[in-house]
Amino acid sequence: MQYEKFNKKRRQWEDNGVLELIKLWKVCAYELRTIKRNGHLYVAMAKQLTGLGVPVTALEVHFKVNNLTQRYRQEQKTLEATGIISTWKFY
Repeated sequence: MQYEKFNKKRRQWEDNGVLELIKLWKVCAYELRTIKRNGHLYVAMAKQLTGLGVPVTALEVHFKVNNLTQRYRQEQKTLEATGIISTWKFY
């Protein structure tokens, strides 16, 4: 995976970029879970997103996928515990 320096500013993802990432993630989800070394998948996803007008790096895609996964699990846990439906737009 192509890693950049960590001293870059944090990327503020726009909603359309997140939605495009989720679409790509849905296509690659099985491979991301089953292949042990999947850095090449994040590079490919970053290239596809850049082609769609969302200029990101593989590292940013990797972190965003992890953050979305954690947030989804948190929302799911809250729903199961309290019964309150999430207002998160990507849930």
